[in-house]
Amino acid sequence: MDIVPTLQRGNADIGAPASQTRCSGVKPVPMLERGNQNVKFKETTHMHHENLVKMANDISAFFASDPDHTSAVNGMVDHLSKFWEPRMRKAIIAHANEGGEGLSDLAKDAVRQLAKKTPAPA
Repeated sequence: MDIVPTLQRGNADIGAPASQTRCSGVKPVPMLERGNQNVKFKETTHMHHENLVKMANDISAFFASDPDHTSAVNGMVDHLSKFWEPRMRKAIIAHANEGGEGLSDLAKDAVRQLAKKTPAPA
């Protein structure tokens, strides 16, 4: 027997067999999609930079356990390249170019290395 949680016009009908459920009064909620023009990514806000700095410093704290500084920098660059969205990388590079306030030394070195590896915008 197929059991699914459903809603029936204001009455919670959780656990009813799928064949006995009606969802005529329930409309699906649209999900945000990439490229949705109504959702803006704020690249230049102070809070955004604070969040990126905190994340970069957390990542650098992990890689700081590597006794070889070059290996730690390369590991962090690899992480940022694989897991950070391009706009995030662009924003942290811009922040580092403006002095990198709040970034750890390892994070600054990694972001500088990332900047060399990242193609310039056209």
